[in-house]
Amino acid sequence: MTAAKRKRVDDDDDAAATDECESGCREREVQVQSSSSHNNLPMLAFHHYKQGMFMYSISDRILHKKLDGHLSLDTKLYWSTPQGWMLIMEHHPSRDKPSAAYLWNPSNGDELPLPKVQEDHRLSPIWRCLLSHKDPSHPGCVVVLVCSGEPAVWYCHTAGGGQWTRRSHEIPTRIFTVASCGAKLHFINSRERIGTIDFPSTPPAAADDDDQQQHPVIQYFDVPAIEFPNGMDSANSWLVESHDQLFRVSIFFVGDDLGAVHVYKMDFSARAWRRVRDIGDVVVFLEGYSDLAASCAASSLGLKANQIYFINSFCRDDGGYLYTFDLELDILESIWVPRPQTLRCLLPFWIVPPGS
Repeated sequence: MTAAKRKRVDDDDDAAATDECESGCREREVQVQSSSSHNNLPMLAFHHYKQGMFMYSISDRILHKKLDGHLSLDTKLYWSTPQGWMLIMEHHPSRDKPSAAYLWNPSNGDELPLPKVQEDHRLSPIWRCLLSHKDPSHPGCVVVLVCSGEPAVWYCHTAGGGQWTRRSHEIPTRIFTVASCGAKLHFINSRERIGTIDFPSTPPAAADDDDQQQHPVIQYFDVPAIEFPNGMDSANSWLVESHDQLFRVSIFFVGDDLGAVHVYKMDFSARAWRRVRDIGDVVVFLEGYSDLAASCAASSLGLKANQIYFINSFCRDDGGYLYTFDLELDILESIWVPRPQTLRCLLPFWIVPPGS
């Protein structure tokens, strides 16, 4: 696919979808409906500090409005994760007492308590959040916040007590995209370098514990750089885990135009990216502002397999479109996501079902 351009066709005229380039790009309109439901995950969420939460369901293509106490900006800070669970922290503007924190399952409402966040901890809602394991009840699972603008991570264990710990020693400044795979965090440090962060299986005895065995272990390995398709001059990449395999999704551009979408799987034995055109019964969701990505089983959600969903947040006049890329057919489809004018400038995030 090169320099894809949107072209409007009716839903019953899919056969007429064409493009001047390698892949077709079809545009469909969607239905708008007020609703109080958010159970139809996965959803693309927009949060306005006055109007509340709007969630766009990709299965029924309806914009739902939901006012949920767990996601209230007045009293909570929250972070979505690629594992589906959301980190929720009580928000005290005065910062005069510890804040309760917990993991929340948006599918069924289950909560998993976490250590309290102390008054002097400054956790930002724009940081990236991940779990080291898909199941937070795993005895070695760690909740991680990757800081933006500084080389540091905050983390706590989901079991065994402990507390929130900040780690900055050896944490690189450049973490372009990060994913959890094999109980480790993997991140792109440069075009030819991958880093890993391995967290201790038990909490440190104290936040300032000098025991090196209680500190995260950071390692690097070199990989050959991926090749740009002909005519492409820039790209953005995401790491994502699926079925215990590490994948890389790269979107290439010609100027401001979408050019190509390639998917690669990490061959750890050769330490190289291998391009793939089939990721199985999987859909992948790319988040623009955080460079996080999530994967889900397609059939269990009633979705077509081998699909990549993303918002083109790199082009200023293209923020209203949700794109789906069919990896098997090499076709790009654009879906207009209607939302109130006040939400147009907000960067959305994905809420996916845990354990999918």
